[in-house]
Amino acid sequence: RPRMAMDSGQPSAPTPPDVIRYVPPGALVKRSEAAHPERNTSLIFLGLKIKKISQRLAAPRRGCFKFFEVQLGDALREEYNTWTEEGMARLMRNASVFLSVHKGCTMPSQPLESFRLSALLSYKALVISESAYAQDEKQYEGLVDFMHVYQVPVKYREYMAMDGRTRAQIATRRHVEFARRFAPERLFREAGVYKALDAFRSR
Repeated sequence: RPRMAMDSGQPSAPTPPDVIRYVPPGALVKRSEAAHPERNTSLIFLGLKIKKISQRLAAPRRGCFKFFEVQLGDALREEYNTWTEEGMARLMRNASVFLSVHKGCTMPSQPLESFRLSALLSYKALVISESAYAQDEKQYEGLVDFMHVYQVPVKYREYMAMDGRTRAQIATRRHVEFARRFAPERLFREAGVYKALDAFRSR
């Protein structure tokens, strides 16, 4: 209900709501990049297939990765112990295509794993992602392959049917567009960060 002014007993003007500005992770400068080898290229998942999460999310996640294991076998690779730039550089020497799924797999309306995408696209990797919240997908349109989890093995095999050079060319085009679209300066400008800082300094 409206607050009452202490001196007049009249409702005071409503307090303006806080403005929260979402700024997605920007493009990063990396000293290494995905090598896109010709053969023996796994579909790499950065994380644990089965992790300690709520029962509501755990059941669909188990079913999701069981499907991937049946369809892909040893081609699906779990990578959880890579935390440094040096570790990522080693990983990228034999990397080409990465998998991104939500904590609760097969729940396509969930937010996108944007921090993971920022790193992978900056390394010039190809990313196949489970479908996500529509507005999030729109931001990465043309940069990431979005689809239902049941379509992931088909897309992975499409990439494996290409030679390494072709995959590298696709990844490079996406990287260039990602760097343009997600340049930190551009993200801050579009979010109004610079204007907000100017207004703060002029107080």
